[in-house]
Amino acid sequence: MLDGRRPANFDIAFEWPRGDEGVSRLEGWIAQKRASHKNARLVIVIDTVEHVLEKPKGNAYEQAVAAYSPWARLAHGQVGVSLVLVTHTTKASWDDVFDSIQGSTGAQGVVDTIAVFQRQAGKDGLAELCLRGRELAETRVNFRFGSEEGRWLKEDMGDTPMQPSVQRQMAVDAIRHFGQFARRPSAQEIHARMQEHAGYKGTASTVRTLLRRVVDDPNSGVCWERGSGYYMAGSPTPPIDNVDSEDREIRSASTLSTLSAEQQLET
Repeated sequence: MLDGRRPANFDIAFEWPRGDEGVSRLEGWIAQKRASHKNARLVIVIDTVEHVLEKPKGNAYEQAVAAYSPWARLAHGQVGVSLVLVTHTTKASWDDVFDSIQGSTGAQGVVDTIAVFQRQAGKDGLAELCLRGRELAETRVNFRFGSEEGRWLKEDMGDTPMQPSVQRQMAVDAIRHFGQFARRPSAQEIHARMQEHAGYKGTASTVRTLLRRVVDDPNSGVCWERGSGYYMAGSPTPPIDNVDSEDREIRSASTLSTLSAEQQLET
């Protein structure tokens, strides 16, 4: 497009309906493209996503989840389609780069992959793309701005794994501490541990948001038991009904050991 001509396989729209109506219309567009190009691989970019999001009722987190979910379902229901939702970052400085994304963290729990492109402080012409995903290790990809090309170019220096933020590491350390005593802590207990032993200054609400990100990270080694609300290091144990008799005896013995350890702590 640098020569001023639009490619034949490039479509653009300057207005689009919000919410379910917008999703339905996009599904129709995809079907139309597939009818003329059976094996077409489509990349759809919405810039910025705020223009097509509904504004449902509820708190900020619930609103974000409800607003992003229809678009996530659209992407999950299509093969060979990548849906890129563009938003902005805030100007504030954050310990975790992904905290700089504008809006509630509820959106980050809905999408499959999060990417933040930011200039490197004090390094003119250099930037990095920070990536986090359900099936993707946290990674930084380095870029430099090509003056002649007029665009950002990927640096050929290898991608580097991202180190967990200080606050996230505090949370993981707190969970592992309780795990030494066969305990599964709640968010409140994790918050108290972080305050007492790591000097954490944030609120309990902030810790809950932090824990959602820890659990969403496949490399954190932390999981959350749905229904109980407790956290643990490692994978959640399957329901008793889904294991054979020999495993059930082992699980029962393990449960008794856990209860015994907790009772000793309480006494």
